[in-house]
Amino acid sequence: MYCPFLRDVFSDAMERLFASYDRNPRPLKILYAYPWEHNRLLATRRVELVDIHPAQWPARPWWPASGWVIPTYRVVPDGAAVQINHSALSPLRRQALRRWSVPNDQRFRLSRPGFATVSSR
Repeated sequence: MYCPFLRDVFSDAMERLFASYDRNPRPLKILYAYPWEHNRLLATRRVELVDIHPAQWPARPWWPASGWVIPTYRVVPDGAAVQINHSALSPLRRQALRRWSVPNDQRFRLSRPGFATVSSR
């Protein structure tokens, strides 16, 4: 996903996705570039962060602290929790995983000429 929708529309879409998963359990991952609704997604307790990559190339040294990330979430059964071993990842990716594995205060802002500025807060 590349931030396809926000707020209640996002929640409704994720509820439908989780209902589909519950009807037919299967390996299901969500890749979410520019994750404006990261906190809302984690609040469902239906996903766990399994990997993260910088959304820009070449990656800047500050990318783990920025919103320019592409997290990969795994959909899990309701109430399930699985521990992921991240020891093989680079130090920057482990840093990014620590930051993005929990709700955070990342603020997103989108500005385009001729359009109103949109902010996540």
